[in-house]
Amino acid sequence: MPVKLRLSGSSAIVLALTALGSIPAVAQTAPQTQIPSTQGSTKLEEVVVTARRRSENLQKVPVAVTAFSARDLKNQAIKTLTDLAEQTPSLAVTTNNSDPSASNVSLRGQVQNDVIPAVEPSVGIYVDDVYFGQTVGTALTHTFDLSQVEILKGPQGTLYGLNTTGGAIKLTTNQPTDEYHATLQLGLGDYDRRDGAIMVNFPLVPGLLDLRIDAQADTHSGYGKNTTTGQQLDDEDSRSGQYISRSISTPISRRPVPPAWTLHWNNTAWQR
Repeated sequence: MPVKLRLSGSSAIVLALTALGSIPAVAQTAPQTQIPSTQGSTKLEEVVVTARRRSENLQKVPVAVTAFSARDLKNQAIKTLTDLAEQTPSLAVTTNNSDPSASNVSLRGQVQNDVIPAVEPSVGIYVDDVYFGQTVGTALTHTFDLSQVEILKGPQGTLYGLNTTGGAIKLTTNQPTDEYHATLQLGLGDYDRRDGAIMVNFPLVPGLLDLRIDAQADTHSGYGKNTTTGQQLDDEDSRSGQYISRSISTPISRRPVPPAWTLHWNNTAWQR
């Protein structure tokens, strides 16, 4: 007479686990992956900034900074502050409606659209640590012959004083050297665009005084036309440049070296 067994749910689970325990376990070894050698790999280039008034590694600076080297400016075709804004998060630069030579600089939403002398900008612009009190003329600021550009985001009043509630833009120029060299750049484009820039560096008094001069000119015809007067609109005829001299101390004089003397000039003619 056959015997029928009726197992409850808990007994069935115990029986199943016991049966599984009698099956020999087979260990599986994961295949070893060969990690390629990194001896020939390239290393990240160290970026040195002066956001805190001293030279530091960008990765160790507790400030939100976007930095561009001279090579970055050239490779990304950055020529003006407007071009710089296209490559920088939270930065916007537009031409002022009342004065085409002035710029409206907005950083993290902080912006001042008025260009009257009684109103200060909310984003400070510095060229070789010299503060631009007004944004008039900043639309002509070119990146030609700059060694580095730093955009400091957020209030910078502790180290840079007033008028930096939105941040600061630091432009650092190449300093004169005791070698003879020159650079020439020419450009053509539509709307009769013609761009030119030149830089000359030479020791004025060998061993004592170095001189560096650069100049730039940009022209193009108007993008529009006044149908009443026939006058072109939004054309450009701008010129800018700078002169930098640097004296060198000698063991004979034993005098402290004064900072480099820098003179910036610009001229523009725009039709709006």
